[in-house]
Amino acid sequence: MNRIFFLFLFIFIFFSVKSEKLFRLVDLLDKDSYIPIRQGEVFIIEVEGNPSQNRVWSVEDPKTLISRDLIFPLNLDEHDSCTFYISETKSNFANGIYHFRFITSKRNLGHEEITFVFKTVNQRIQKTINIHIINQPKIDL
Repeated sequence: MNRIFFLFLFIFIFFSVKSEKLFRLVDLLDKDSYIPIRQGEVFIIEVEGNPSQNRVWSVEDPKTLISRDLIFPLNLDEHDSCTFYISETKSNFANGIYHFRFITSKRNLGHEEITFVFKTVNQRIQKTINIHIINQPKIDL
Protein backbone atom coordinates (compact mmCIF):
# COMPACT_ATOMS: atom_id res chain seq x y z
CA MET A 1 0.00 0.00 0.00
CA ASN A 2 2.75 2.48 0.93
CA ARG A 3 4.66 1.72 -2.27
CA ILE A 4 1.64 2.50 -4.41
CA PHE A 5 1.06 5.76 -2.55
CA PHE A 6 4.67 6.87 -3.03
CA LEU A 7 4.58 5.85 -6.69
CA PHE A 8 1.53 8.05 -7.30
CA LEU A 9 3.11 10.86 -5.29
CA PHE A 10 6.31 10.64 -7.36
CA ILE A 11 4.35 10.68 -10.64
CA PHE A 12 2.30 13.68 -9.49
CA ILE A 13 5.38 15.66 -8.43
CA PHE A 14 7.28 14.71 -11.59
CA PHE A 15 4.56 15.96 -13.92
CA SER A 16 3.86 19.05 -11.80
CA VAL A 17 7.48 20.17 -11.85
CA LYS A 18 7.95 19.24 -15.49
CA SER A 19 5.22 21.66 -16.56
CA GLU A 20 6.92 24.70 -14.99
CA LYS A 21 9.38 26.65 -17.11
CA LEU A 22 12.56 27.83 -15.42
CA PHE A 23 14.45 30.96 -16.52
CA ARG A 24 17.56 32.58 -15.05
CA LEU A 25 17.37 36.37 -14.66
CA VAL A 26 21.00 36.75 -15.70
CA ASP A 27 20.11 35.23 -19.11
CA LEU A 28 17.19 37.63 -19.69
CA LEU A 29 18.77 41.04 -19.40
CA ASP A 30 19.04 41.85 -23.10
CA LYS A 31 16.55 44.69 -23.82
CA ASP A 32 15.26 42.83 -26.89
CA SER A 33 14.73 39.53 -25.13
CA TYR A 34 11.32 38.34 -24.06
CA ILE A 35 9.78 35.15 -22.76
CA PRO A 36 6.80 33.68 -24.60
CA ILE A 37 4.54 31.98 -22.06
CA ARG A 38 1.24 30.25 -22.81
CA GLN A 39 -1.99 31.23 -21.10
CA GLY A 40 -2.37 29.61 -17.68
CA GLU A 41 1.26 28.45 -17.54
CA VAL A 42 3.44 28.52 -14.43
CA PHE A 43 7.00 29.79 -14.78
CA ILE A 44 9.92 30.45 -12.43
CA ILE A 45 12.48 33.24 -12.59
CA GLU A 46 15.66 32.16 -10.82
CA VAL A 47 17.90 34.84 -9.29
CA GLU A 48 21.18 34.48 -7.38
CA GLY A 49 21.44 36.29 -4.07
CA ASN A 50 22.69 36.31 -0.53
CA PRO A 51 20.19 37.54 2.07
CA SER A 52 22.65 36.90 4.90
CA GLN A 53 24.77 39.74 3.47
CA ASN A 54 21.70 41.95 2.88
CA ARG A 55 21.66 41.15 -0.86
CA VAL A 56 17.93 40.69 -1.33
CA TRP A 57 15.85 40.46 -4.52
CA SER A 58 12.18 41.41 -4.67
CA VAL A 59 9.46 42.14 -7.24
CA GLU A 60 8.72 45.82 -7.67
CA ASP A 61 5.06 46.81 -7.18
CA PRO A 62 3.38 43.38 -7.38
CA LYS A 63 -0.06 44.92 -6.64
CA THR A 64 0.05 46.81 -9.94
CA LEU A 65 1.24 43.66 -11.70
CA ILE A 66 -1.74 41.74 -10.31
CA SER A 67 -4.20 44.53 -11.17
CA ARG A 68 -3.27 44.28 -14.88
CA ASP A 69 -4.70 40.72 -14.85
CA LEU A 70 -1.94 39.13 -16.98
CA ILE A 71 0.64 37.71 -14.55
CA PHE A 72 0.16 36.67 -10.94
CA PRO A 73 2.96 36.03 -8.42
CA LEU A 74 2.53 32.74 -6.56
CA ASN A 75 5.07 32.82 -3.76
CA LEU A 76 5.83 36.38 -2.65
CA ASP A 77 6.33 37.05 1.04
CA GLU A 78 5.45 40.21 2.99
CA HIS A 79 8.59 41.92 1.60
CA ASP A 80 7.71 41.04 -2.03
CA SER A 81 10.59 38.57 -2.06
CA CYS A 82 10.24 34.81 -2.30
CA THR A 83 11.58 31.39 -1.37
CA PHE A 84 15.36 31.27 -1.03
CA TYR A 85 17.32 28.05 -1.54
CA ILE A 86 20.83 27.68 -0.14
CA SER A 87 23.38 26.62 -2.73
CA GLU A 88 25.93 23.90 -2.13
CA THR A 89 28.58 25.94 -3.96
CA LYS A 90 29.57 29.10 -2.14
CA SER A 91 30.79 32.29 -3.81
CA ASN A 92 31.42 35.84 -2.64
CA PHE A 93 28.27 37.15 -4.35
CA ALA A 94 25.66 34.45 -4.00
CA ASN A 95 25.16 31.65 -1.60
CA GLY A 96 21.85 30.59 -3.05
CA ILE A 97 18.95 31.08 -5.42
CA TYR A 98 15.64 32.91 -5.22
CA HIS A 99 12.79 31.16 -7.07
CA PHE A 100 10.07 33.64 -8.07
CA ARG A 101 7.01 31.67 -9.25
CA PHE A 102 4.35 33.23 -11.48
CA ILE A 103 1.30 32.08 -13.42
CA THR A 104 -0.11 33.75 -16.51
CA SER A 105 -3.76 34.60 -17.02
CA LYS A 106 -5.92 31.82 -18.47
CA ARG A 107 -8.14 34.28 -20.36
CA ASN A 108 -6.04 37.30 -21.30
CA LEU A 109 -3.24 37.71 -23.85
CA GLY A 110 -0.69 40.51 -23.98
CA HIS A 111 2.66 41.89 -22.94
CA GLU A 112 3.82 42.50 -19.39
CA GLU A 113 7.02 43.56 -17.71
CA ILE A 114 8.24 42.24 -14.37
CA THR A 115 10.79 44.39 -12.58
CA PHE A 116 13.09 42.78 -10.03
CA VAL A 117 14.83 44.99 -7.48
CA PHE A 118 18.15 44.10 -5.88
CA LYS A 119 18.72 45.86 -2.57
CA THR A 120 21.81 46.11 -0.44
CA VAL A 121 22.68 48.53 2.30
CA ASN A 122 24.31 50.91 -0.21
CA GLN A 123 22.68 50.26 -3.57
CA ARG A 124 19.46 49.52 -5.44
CA ILE A 125 19.49 47.91 -8.89
CA GLN A 126 16.47 47.23 -11.14
CA LYS A 127 16.26 44.51 -13.80
CA THR A 128 13.18 44.27 -16.01
CA ILE A 129 12.13 41.30 -18.12
CA ASN A 130 9.45 41.15 -20.81
CA ILE A 131 6.77 38.48 -20.82
CA HIS A 132 4.51 37.82 -23.82
CA ILE A 133 1.44 35.76 -23.03
CA ILE A 134 0.54 33.76 -26.11
CA ASN A 135 -2.39 31.59 -27.12
CA GLN A 136 -0.59 28.50 -28.32
CA PRO A 137 -1.59 24.92 -27.66
CA LYS A 138 0.69 22.98 -25.35
CA ILE A 139 2.80 20.42 -27.18
CA ASP A 140 4.26 17.62 -25.08
CA LEU A 141 7.21 15.79 -26.55
